[in-house]
Amino acid sequence: MSYWVPGKIIICGEHAVVYGVPALAMPIAKGMRLELIEGEIDEFVLSFDGGGTTFRAREDGAPLEKMLYALQSEFQSAFTRKQVRVFSELPTSSGLGSSAALGVGLLNIACHQCGVTANEQELFEQAMKLERFFHGNPSGVDHASIIAGELIRYEKGRTSLPWMPCTPEAMPGLVVAHGGPHQGTEKAVSALRRRADSNPKWFQSCLETIRNIVNQTERALLDGDWVKAGQLLSENHVVLSDFGVSTPNLDALCDKAIQAGALGAKLTGAGCGGAMIALCQPEDRQKVVRALEESATVL
Repeated sequence: MSYWVPGKIIICGEHAVVYGVPALAMPIAKGMRLELIEGEIDEFVLSFDGGGTTFRAREDGAPLEKMLYALQSEFQSAFTRKQVRVFSELPTSSGLGSSAALGVGLLNIACHQCGVTANEQELFEQAMKLERFFHGNPSGVDHASIIAGELIRYEKGRTSLPWMPCTPEAMPGLVVAHGGPHQGTEKAVSALRRRADSNPKWFQSCLETIRNIVNQTERALLDGDWVKAGQLLSENHVVLSDFGVSTPNLDALCDKAIQAGALGAKLTGAGCGGAMIALCQPEDRQKVVRALEESATVL
C-alpha cells in the first residue's frame, strides 16, 4: 500500500507554542509518500533515497531506529517482515515537519494494516509518542496541522483536542523557501530555554508579544486583511530574531522577499537555518518566487 502525507508550515507562534502560547499552522502541498512492501529479511526496515539509506527497528539504536522499534512493538502484525520506502519532497532539518509527517504516515499505514480506526485525538496522541524519540518535549503543532489537513489555531496543554480550524474565506499567496538545514529543533529549543531561565521577565514579555501577534494574525486572515497579516508575520520574525533563532541567511531571504513585493516574511519552524515563508498578494507571488530562487530552494 502507499500513503501520502504533507509537510507543514507555522504561520506564527513557533517556540512560544512550547510554553502554551497559541500558534497558527497549516499543511503544505509538498510532502512524502510512504510505500509498504514485503521485506527481504525478518525485520522492519525503513529506507530513503531509493534504498540507499536504511534504518532497522532496534531497541538500542539511533532515535529513528528506536521509534521504529516502538512502532513495531505496538503494531506487530503491520510491520513484521516489512519495508517502508520513503519518497520525500521535504528537505530534512528544514522546519517543515518531516519527522512529524513520517510519524503520522507510519501510523496511518499501521492502522490500515491492522484494521484499526483511530480518531484525530488518538492519532495525535500516538504521533506525539513517536515524536518524543526525536524531540524530548514536542509542542505537537506539527502533528496537529498535518492531521487536521487545514489551517489551525493550536494551543498546547488543552485537555480536549488541542486545535481548532481557522477557516478564512480566501488565503493570500504564500511562498515557502528553504535556505539550508537547521541545527535541530531540540538544540534550538534548549538554547532558548536557557535564555528564558536566565531572564524570565524579558522572556515573558516576548511570549505576550507573540500571543498578541498570533491573535491579531488570525483575525486579519479571517477578515481578509492580508496587508495587516503580512506586517504581523514580519513582527513575529523580529521577536524570533531576538530569541536568537534566526540567521543572517534567513534575515536576508526575508528582506529579499519583501523587496520583491511580499507583504511580510519570517522564518518558520525551529529556525537556526531551515525554511522561511513570505505572505503576498496572489498576483505578486511569482515575483517573490523568482527573487527567492536566486539564493534558496522554493517549494
